[in-house]
Amino acid sequence: MSAYQNLHRAFRKIAYYQHCLTILEWDQEVMMPGGGAEERANAIAEMSALEHSAMNQPEIQTWLDVCAEADLTADEAANVREMRRAWQNSNLMPEELVREQAVANALCQQQWTTLRPQNDWAGFSASFTRVVELAREQARIRQQALNTPTPYDAMLGLYSCGDSASLIDETFAQLKAILPQMINTVCERQNKTTRATVRGDFPVAQQQQLSRNIAATLGFDFNAGRLDISAHPFSTGNPGDQRITTRYRTDDFLDALFGTVHETGHASYEAGLPKAWRGQPLGLARNMSIHESQSLFFEKHIGTTDAFCALLAKQVQTLFPANVSLSADDLKQAVCWVEPGLIRVSADELSYPLHIIVRHEIESALINGDMEVSDIPDAWSQKMQQYLGLNTQGNNKDGCMQDVHWPSGAFGYFPSYTLGAVNAAQLRAAMETKIGDLNALIAANEFAQITQWLHDNIWQWGSRLESQELMQRATGKPTNAAALITHFERQYGL
Repeated sequence: MSAYQNLHRAFRKIAYYQHCLTILEWDQEVMMPGGGAEERANAIAEMSALEHSAMNQPEIQTWLDVCAEADLTADEAANVREMRRAWQNSNLMPEELVREQAVANALCQQQWTTLRPQNDWAGFSASFTRVVELAREQARIRQQALNTPTPYDAMLGLYSCGDSASLIDETFAQLKAILPQMINTVCERQNKTTRATVRGDFPVAQQQQLSRNIAATLGFDFNAGRLDISAHPFSTGNPGDQRITTRYRTDDFLDALFGTVHETGHASYEAGLPKAWRGQPLGLARNMSIHESQSLFFEKHIGTTDAFCALLAKQVQTLFPANVSLSADDLKQAVCWVEPGLIRVSADELSYPLHIIVRHEIESALINGDMEVSDIPDAWSQKMQQYLGLNTQGNNKDGCMQDVHWPSGAFGYFPSYTLGAVNAAQLRAAMETKIGDLNALIAANEFAQITQWLHDNIWQWGSRLESQELMQRATGKPTNAAALITHFERQYGL
């Protein structure tokens, strides 16, 4: 067989290992009884070792080098590019550094679980300092091998490959310049109104039916997927087998419902990836910034339209007759209410980007060596005060200790959340120039037309194009915050 054929077969084998790991890990979160934890951990470790061994066999580098000079089709060459990227991510780090990071990150996560509720920054920072030291070494090695402008750029490549730190800084600067005042304006207006109460008794069985109804309306195929319950909503699965989850509260159905809508966006992207490239890197989703754009398109652009709230109100009135007083306007107000707070995961649509900007500015300075761990609490408090008018001085558990990303060593992940929001708004603007007003399409039950546009412009491309090439092709321009700002102005009547 040719070098390319050998690579094709090797990466298909790796994909099957990943397929098995996906189901093992999904079952661990959703179905497995607690007593199975130890043996499941052993099984996952063994399968992960097989995947790692398959990716690190010495022949792969040889085949990649041969393919660099081979006469390949454009798709084959792009597949080899993605193979090399995956191989580099797996092979760049010395084994000893990988081992040290695994131990340090696990220890720090364990201590974070205990020390965050105690607001013990001093105790936490001792183990966190080691996590940062090792992450800096990881970033230095990646920067040298990949020739990125900064160490932080090298870490971004693990989550948002193709989206540079300079692009992110420029995009976030656009948002910083306008969001604080925009939030103040909206909050002043809200103070003159009465907030609708979306509270009551919402039995889980009826909420599950509501989530299934809405997911199906959005195009989720229950013959090729499942909706289950987990501690935190997530989306995973394999081709032809998409798994989404949500969580339920009996006093509020919106959290579970919009968790379902969000994860349906993720699952729809995965289901729409090119079938011809299944089992190959070219057939995978582009990056987390594009992935998040799909979930946020469903949640924030479909889910908060007047037409969707009207559709939802009818479902609520049928499934929860004791709450028939909830109108479409009530639901619209509830999902668009702005109330700045300390916690990122519960932030409203306008506040959320500023939470991410705080984290991005701190972690980029940290990885690039321009800030030390001891500087983080004061920097966090200063930025939260500047951007959101909130004081976190002395409250680290609701400040710089609130997320698990840093204790686990996931530096460079945070920007993808807001890049996803920016991309989603940009995609909506481009879509509306081609197929018409989104609210009108939803009112006419034209969900298939909406998802077809997303399929044609995003999903079917897999990883064929780099992220900015994909955005340029779909919208006519690279990632830019202008469309998100316009969305906010339209959404909040500014």
